[in-house]
Amino acid sequence: MAVVVNYGDLVDPTIGRYGLYNPFLIRITRTGGTVFKLKYRINIQVVGTTIDITKDVDPIDEVSIVNPVEPLKGQFFETQLIGNNGVGQVPLDSSGGNANKSYNKVRIRVGEVSAASADLPATFVGYVDDRTLYFYNGFDDIPSSDLYTNYRPANAYQPLYSIPLVNKNVKLLSNDIAFISLPSEISTPFNEEGGGGVILLLRLYYTHYDINGDVIESSNFGLFERYGAYENLGYWTIQYGTSQIFYPSNWAYSTFYAEYVDSVTNYTNTESFNVYKQICDPKYDRYRLRWFNKYSGFEYFNFTKKSSQKLNISKGKEVRTSGINFEAANFSSMKYPSVPELREVGKSATTTYTLNSDYINEEEQNALKDMYLSPNIVMFDKDNNITPVILEDSSYEITDIRDGLVKVSVKLRVANNNKVILQ
Repeated sequence: MAVVVNYGDLVDPTIGRYGLYNPFLIRITRTGGTVFKLKYRINIQVVGTTIDITKDVDPIDEVSIVNPVEPLKGQFFETQLIGNNGVGQVPLDSSGGNANKSYNKVRIRVGEVSAASADLPATFVGYVDDRTLYFYNGFDDIPSSDLYTNYRPANAYQPLYSIPLVNKNVKLLSNDIAFISLPSEISTPFNEEGGGGVILLLRLYYTHYDINGDVIESSNFGLFERYGAYENLGYWTIQYGTSQIFYPSNWAYSTFYAEYVDSVTNYTNTESFNVYKQICDPKYDRYRLRWFNKYSGFEYFNFTKKSSQKLNISKGKEVRTSGINFEAANFSSMKYPSVPELREVGKSATTTYTLNSDYINEEEQNALKDMYLSPNIVMFDKDNNITPVILEDSSYEITDIRDGLVKVSVKLRVANNNKVILQ
């Protein structure tokens, strides 16, 4: 028996992170003597969980092309939902939380099921290829120059580790909730300076600046204690909103980056993201949306211009009475003045919002595009009450363009039905 598995990489495929929704394919071939009733057996296990899925694949000519992690879609990596009170897989509290359903290690094994002759039953011979890879619940845009590869972006692991954020220039108002999602561990190339191997999330650094670009304060959050004894693999959510950490009164903007450490105390930094003070419009209440982006990290956007809310009622009617009192003793009482002849039935009520933005740049537009692909969107009102919402349209409307910046408008429907009086 000689089953050979090709992951399509010239380097170790266990290095780096892969998007579960990229077309992740492997090539399986067999060399050696003739066998009968051949199938390839693929087993996938999500490390640290009870997820264990086995499937048999019929060979396709001499080479079989298979997506080994396809069964995980809608299984373990199903994006977590957040309820009205914010409690769920990623709690919205001061200590953050762990979203292990967004990022984890997957063990992939490939073996053979076959028979030595046509009159014998097929048996499982054993697994001959065994890999463990890191997957996140999202996708990367594959460059058109790459005909095909099990794609992971170059900056997923060097020279700076990417963060699961599309818009890396975030704007915050004075009462905004915001969390950054960071992998608790990353596999690195062994030829990297410092030795490589697995690195663990250690700290989140930040520096506050004033309007002149002068440093006000630099500090960090210690995060290693959250990871504990090298367990709880996943995305950690760390707060950076103005309602959650202190920003100096003369603050204008901040720079954040995360630091990782390996087993021999070598340190590695991620790319940075910036946080800017956003100017509110005193005439209108702001509405803030949060969704899972294409990396399964949290993304946010503030709609600060005039917004509208609309209650929509749908209902039917049934005939209750003819309105005639057949027992009337005189003409004046022949009609029922207080009894409705028709009754409304089947009432349902939905609430819709139309939100309008100020001028936004291309990076913010790219982040909004992910919102239309996201399985879960919540809306914060001015008091940060949370409402699950659904996008009504398949695209946002550009309402104004100026100097390369655009204003956009989106329509949303409240995901939870309004309560109505049953009749």
